[in-house]
Amino acid sequence: MPELESLSWLSSAEVVFALIAVGTVLLLVEIASPGGWIAGIAGVALLAIAGLALLSLPFSWIGLALIAIGLALFLFEFTGGSDYGAFGAAGVISFAIGGLFLFDNRTVLGFGAFGGTVAFMCASLAGLWYFARKARNIHSPSRDSQMVGQVGTVRADLDPTGTVQVANELWTAESDSGESIESGERVMVTEVDGLTLKVFRDPLSSNPTKRS
Repeated sequence: MPELESLSWLSSAEVVFALIAVGTVLLLVEIASPGGWIAGIAGVALLAIAGLALLSLPFSWIGLALIAIGLALFLFEFTGGSDYGAFGAAGVISFAIGGLFLFDNRTVLGFGAFGGTVAFMCASLAGLWYFARKARNIHSPSRDSQMVGQVGTVRADLDPTGTVQVANELWTAESDSGESIESGERVMVTEVDGLTLKVFRDPLSSNPTKRS
């Protein structure tokens, strides 16, 4: 059938391995910079497609388990982890070994595709780790305490999460009360939670740019 032939590319080991890698990176982008959801949804979709494609290929559960362990190490690195990227490095090793054992001898994963995919993972994770670590250093406890009480402007509706501008910087923010706050309204910072600000509508400020 033409419809099935158009999906034959999903039976390629190289494509499946690449889908797993790209989906994983997109999930980590969402974790490192939460609020947009686009990267997270796209990552889950690619991993789901890769999972369905695996059903048509002879794969090894050991290889799949090693890739899952690598993903878990990546998640731990970007939600806490170490200051030196140790868990991320261990995740890359586990992911790479899992890729080597993911398919049996009947399904060959080309060396070029394998090496390129692993190199893509390394470069992407190194970039994400660098920017995440830089952000953690910028948002030190002393600076965070100075943020509390500052007034900013909503740039993307808080429902309850969106974007606010405080002191010429854009932040992911969450409405402290859970209420929706529209773009253009003024808010006050009550807490800094990692890279997210907790805010509430500033009762002392009025903003003429508020949408009607």
